[in-house]
This record gives sequence, C-alpha cells and structure tokens, in this order.
Amino acid sequence: MSREVLINVKNLSVAFRAGGATTTAVKGVSFRINRGETVALVGESGSGKSVSALSILKLLPYPPASHPTGEIFFEGKDLLKASEAELKRIRGGRISMIFQEPMTSLNPLHTIERQVGEMLKLHRGLSGAAARARVLELLTKVGIPEPEKRLDAFPHQLSGGQRQRVMIAMALANEPDLLIADEPTTALDVTIQAQILELLRDLQREMGMAMLLITHDLGIVRRMAERVYVMQNGLIVEEEATEKLFTAPRHPYTQHLLAAEPKGQPPVFKADAPVIAETSDLKVWFPIKRGLMQRTVDHVKAVDGVSVRILAGQTVGVVGESGSGKTTLGLAILRLISSKGPIVYMGRRIDGLSSKEMRPLRREMQVVFQDPYGSLSPRLSIFGIIEEGPADEIFTAPKADYTKALLAAALDIKVTHRAAIAG
Repeated sequence: MSREVLINVKNLSVAFRAGGATTTAVKGVSFRINRGETVALVGESGSGKSVSALSILKLLPYPPASHPTGEIFFEGKDLLKASEAELKRIRGGRISMIFQEPMTSLNPLHTIERQVGEMLKLHRGLSGAAARARVLELLTKVGIPEPEKRLDAFPHQLSGGQRQRVMIAMALANEPDLLIADEPTTALDVTIQAQILELLRDLQREMGMAMLLITHDLGIVRRMAERVYVMQNGLIVEEEATEKLFTAPRHPYTQHLLAAEPKGQPPVFKADAPVIAETSDLKVWFPIKRGLMQRTVDHVKAVDGVSVRILAGQTVGVVGESGSGKTTLGLAILRLISSKGPIVYMGRRIDGLSSKEMRPLRREMQVVFQDPYGSLSPRLSIFGIIEEGPADEIFTAPKADYTKALLAAALDIKVTHRAAIAG
C-alpha cells in the first residue's frame, strides 16, 4: 500500500557565490519522502547531503546561496517560494531538524529549560508552568537523567550525548511531520549512538513522523532506513530500497562505499614497549556550590581514582556511557583540566608542572576534540588554524641559526623602541 508523499524535491540545484566565482554544490537532484517513512541520504563529506536538506527549510546563507533550478513541495506548496512568515511557522513546528553539531547549535548563554521552552512558546504559545511541565516531559522522554536538575544547566555542563538528547527534545517538542537528522550520532560513542538511534526510532513510531537521515555511516542506514539515496559530487547516483541497495548495488560509487566499510585487526604492539603515559588513582572532582557565599556543599566525581597505562605503539580504548568521565580522563592526562594524582609522561611526572613548563610538551601530546566546529576558530582561515601551531613553535623554540638571528634582531628593535619611548 503506497503512502502519501510528504516532501517532493524536484530538480534542486544549489549554488554558492564567493569572490566573484560561483560553485554549484547540488546539481539537479530529485527525491521524495513519504509520510511516516525513513529515508537516508548518504555519501562522502562534501557530496551535497546537508546542503540539500538545509534547502528544504531555506536555512542556507542567502543571498550568497541560490537555487538556479528546483522546487520543494511540502503538502503541495513550494517551500522555495514561501514567505519568511510561512517558513517560520513550518520550521520547528511541521518540520524540525537535529543539527550535526549540538554544542554550536545550542546557545551557550541560555539554560536548557529556556532553549527547549522557546520552541513551545513560538509554536504553541506555552509559557510558565505549562511550558516547564512540557519541557520536563520532553527531557524525560529523550532519556535525560534527573531532568529536574538539568533545567537550569547550560550546554557546557552536559556531556555530548546529553546535549544531543536536548537537541532531539527541541526538535520533537511540537511533534513535527518531518524530522531531518543531520549526522545525529557522529560525535557520540557507540553505546550512546545505539541509544540515540533506538530513541529516534521509538519516537518516530510513537508520533508517526517521517525522517530524513543524513549520514555517511552505512551501518546506521541499514538499521534505520527504508529507502536510500546515494549522493556523489552534488548528484544522486542511485536510489533503492535499503536491503536491495546493500545486497545488489548498481552504481560503482555505491559499490565503493559498501566496500570501504572498516575491516581488519588492530596492529600488534610489543608487551615490553616503553611506557608513554601512566596515571595512578587519578581524580577529577568538580565542586557543587550553593548559597549567597557560594560555599562548596558537594562534588561531582567525574573521575574518581582511575589508573591508566599506555605503552608505545598501543591503542587504548576508553568506553562508557555519556557522562561516565571518558573525555574528562583524557583532558586530565593532557593537563588540560585540573586533577589530583600522579601523571607520568615519558618517565617524568607532569602533574605538578606549570602552564609554562607544559608548553614544550604540547607538540608531543595532541588531542582531536569531540566537536570540531566548536574547536576551530571562526575568525581564522583553515591555513591560519593549521599554521598557528608551527608558527608558535618557531617563535618559542627556533632551531635554525638564521631564525634565531632574526628573532634576536626583532627583540633588539623592540627593546630599543621601548627605551626611546621611555626616554
């Protein structure tokens, strides 16, 4: 039995103009989403998946972005021609979106209650006790532990999985007809990923909503989607029912994607290899302060007596549910947050070193953060971000004699200039 078409995208193109040049990111794609159906849009990074999805709600940066061709019909109305007032009623009401980066999608200055409540106020006119009760209901539904205590929390006080659950609560607050989920589990560990996917599936069944799932993870696609559209270089190269696509892919790019799923075994390391880093009974406790004088009344024991040993060439996995202390442990080992207990790096205790003493070790102890968008400076170009580390090292630890001479000359000029001003 065929289902009613909810979204019908026809011949959609998306172009971006910058510096006098125009780049076409999406080239005449067409796809449909039926009521209550889960459709996956898959492809490598930069293939045009997110741009196509953002076009549905006209959330692209217009006017640099434009649509040379295309129509997007929602219940028979072309959203590309809809007024801003019409789109405001649809966004967050009839069609909601879970964005890829929860930390940057949530306002760091607003509490969780205020952010979820804003959706209810805009679309349902709820406020006060009624809004608070609905927010609590939503936080409970998406599995936030002790939701009453989270109402006054800010995004940075939640774990990555909890922030993603808040995003889901906001997206589902008004029981939309369509949920667009853009890489909803990319930054989450496997245990939380499974919980989030199961949560989305349960909520979808309960509400009868359709879902557009944007992802590069084929395991998620096979588990969640009924139909799949495969994108490459701004084009849809294949569309098929999920099981058929996985068992008999037709397009060479789809075959390449399926063949590229991770396989193999971890590399073997020597058991007698030297110890790179080691901790013993490491603790990271965050104080809970109350009252006018902000006295410490208790502690959140994020890491409580953990011992870790990492050998050269070894990969150590730290797994656990969201909020279990995994990230906090890693940051403590790198001395990026305060902790108690010995931390030994290359045979040297570093837990007592000052920030200045740690600086030469930073190039040897690197980290890839969970939220890349929130970790990169919006004021710097990609070249500037990558260049900053090596450039800083040139100034703090120059190796070549010529570089040392240049810096010495610059310092001499600076000192002379200061003396002239003082005189």
